Amino acid sequence: MIDLIVDLLGYAGALLILITLFLTRKYYVKSQWVAIGGCLMLTLYGYLKDADAVMVLSIFWIGISLYNLLRSRTEKNVSR
Repeated sequence: MIDLIVDLLGYAGALLILITLFLTRKYYVKSQWVAIGGCLMLTLYGYLKDADAVMVLSIFWIGISLYNLLRSRTEKNVSR
């Protein structure tokens, strides 16, 4: 049962990442927050499954999303 929950966590995180690809153009800032949520789920999934590559990629993606959020605060033409 725990394995099923962990797998569902991984699928949910991946789905959130895919959703961000559709949101990016119109809702840039919201898409970055969705990406952070999805990456946090994938990081936890990678930790629970001992999948280091998934964890590392997700942590880098969180960093990129946080950078983009900080950068978007100074730009005026960003869709919120």
